[in-house]
This record gives sequence, C-alpha cells and structure tokens, in this order.
Amino acid sequence: CAAAKRSIELIGSDQTRRHRLLQNSGWMRSQLASAGLELPGEADSPIVPIIYGDEKAAQQAQNELVKAGVFVGCVRPPTVPAGSSRLRLTMSSELSETQLDAVCNAVLRICVPGKTSILKQRAYERTIESQDLDNQRCQGNE
Repeated sequence: CAAAKRSIELIGSDQTRRHRLLQNSGWMRSQLASAGLELPGEADSPIVPIIYGDEKAAQQAQNELVKAGVFVGCVRPPTVPAGSSRLRLTMSSELSETQLDAVCNAVLRICVPGKTSILKQRAYERTIESQDLDNQRCQGNE
C-alpha cells in the first residue's frame, strides 16, 4: 500500500517523466508517420499503434521485431475488425535516444520496404540542437 501511495505522489509531483514520455512517443510517431505508416489514436498517448492490415503479415512483423529485440504487441481480430490488424508499441520515459533510434530503425526496416534508417536525420538534429545551445551560451542565455 505504501508503494502505491508513493507512486501516486510521484505522478502528481514529477512532471519530468510525463514530459519525456510524451516527447518520446511524439518523436516516434513523427518518424513512423513520415515513413508512411498509418498511426491511429491520440498523439499524446504512450501507445503507438501501427496499422498493418493483414493478420498474418502483422504477426510475422511482430515476430521479426521481437527477434530484433523490440517488444511489440500484435492486435488482431476479433479484438479489431478484420483487415485492421496492428502492431502496438508502448513507449517509455526511460528510453534513451539510442534506444529510441534502435526501435525506430527496426520498425522501419521490418515494416517499411526500402526504409532502413533514421540515424542520419537524428544525428543532424543533435548537431543543430548542440549549435543552438552553444549559441545561447555565447550570448549569455544559458
């Protein structure tokens, strides 16, 4: 009971994890959507569903992702209508950028023909962020 009370206290007082969770899921959604994957649901949810359509293809993709080290669920009929099977990624606030990159790259490699990596874009974004931070420091706005 004490652990549950402490958890509730943390949820109410520590917004850092919630913010990081939303950042992680938003980033993952933007990367997967820009690669052409259909992602229904709320943008501010830690659940990232990927519509796959065919039940057998979704199960095969799930198996390949699990082999690649990505834990992902597969939701299929009768839970969802026939023809709308989906993969279900659950994001975490504790995932590092390296882990997010690995998950995203695995999903792209397995689910999007011809798409293999987002690492160049991520490295570019990190460079720009670093330059912006350096500029702020130089201007005394740290």
